[in-house]
Amino acid sequence: MIHSNTILLLYASLVILIIMISSLTSRYGDPKTKRLFDMVLILQLSRLISELGFIFSAYNRSEPMYILCGIVNYLAFYGIIYMITLYFVQSILHQSKALIVITRIICFFCIVGSVLWIISLFNDMFLQYDIHNHIIPQPLYWLGQVPGWIAVILDFVIIFTNSRELGIRNVICFLTYLILPALGTLFRGYWFSQNFQSLAITLTCLLIYSISHVDQQNLLKEQEKKLANERIRVMLSQIQPHFMYNTLNTIYYLAGKNPETAQRAISEFSDYLRGNIDSLTTDATIPFDKELEHIRHYLSLEEIRFEDELQVRYEIHTKDFRVPPLTIQPLVENAVKHGVGRKPGGGTVTIVTDDLGNSIRIQVIDDGVGFHADQPYDPDDNKTHVGLYSVRERIRSMTGGSLNIKSTPGEGTSAEVILPKSFSQ
Repeated sequence: MIHSNTILLLYASLVILIIMISSLTSRYGDPKTKRLFDMVLILQLSRLISELGFIFSAYNRSEPMYILCGIVNYLAFYGIIYMITLYFVQSILHQSKALIVITRIICFFCIVGSVLWIISLFNDMFLQYDIHNHIIPQPLYWLGQVPGWIAVILDFVIIFTNSRELGIRNVICFLTYLILPALGTLFRGYWFSQNFQSLAITLTCLLIYSISHVDQQNLLKEQEKKLANERIRVMLSQIQPHFMYNTLNTIYYLAGKNPETAQRAISEFSDYLRGNIDSLTTDATIPFDKELEHIRHYLSLEEIRFEDELQVRYEIHTKDFRVPPLTIQPLVENAVKHGVGRKPGGGTVTIVTDDLGNSIRIQVIDDGVGFHADQPYDPDDNKTHVGLYSVRERIRSMTGGSLNIKSTPGEGTSAEVILPKSFSQ
């Protein structure tokens, strides 16, 4: 069985080495918990290497290599028990005095166990090896297992008294750590030629690492989502004052020119605020109908201001989709202010929606003054171009869509928004 044991130990060593390299190079996770798990991996790799040394030096029990491998093996084994205990205890926020006492008792029995097994290297009180390098248990073999079993039982006590604090994932990991090596110890008690215990601990490390990796990925996704929401709130706060300022500026302009029209504009603006205040503050997508309502109210105010110099066309071929709030309205505002608003005699703003099958296309087209292709909108120039960078970023982060702007000097500008249907419905 030497050959099969060697293959088993080499395979387990390779698995632990890969996990250890990945864990040591990772920059995520709680530093203290990560250090404890890295120590578990180092101890397990040391134990596996010492097991290999055991196999090839057991023929001559007096060789220094046999004694050295035995000392490393037993220190690493009981060190793993204690380090994994600390690893899971670290997840318990409210550590009682009883928990601290239990942890110290586990440490005590780990020390006792390692000392007893190291002594057995010199007097064979627990096991011997035959000429085929098979383990022969001695009468005191199961007595040597007592310190380890006591530590395992106390770990079970920690699990069941702190299961809520540990959480379901940690409880599963902890139970796996206790059950698999325990089964490995039992198997080795009846099939002494096979080292099931080393494989069991390796599988436990692999499971702990896998679950920990999944938790880290979920945490990173949650953090990225929170950061994206914060960016969205900041961007919305940048856009909203622009809309409010421009609307009030329009009403101010009308108040001196035509008071009656100004009153109608105030009424229009009041209706807008009453019906759509939720959309101004939400960080979720809204039905396109609501965004279109924003646009109609805004354009009604601008038509009052520009009179016959502003013409508006709606070519709405589909409305059954959702958009981030205040996404299309800023594009319309730019078309009015920086397109037809700067063209002598004014012009036309056209709003078009189309169903392209897998996506929705929204176009805001104006026949205003346009601009040069090598001088695109500056996302940092909020005085000239209202929140275009914010619009593009919100479309990307909230829907996975895109915003493309094309313009020809003297002919006009076209802003095209593409929204994947998977996000927009």
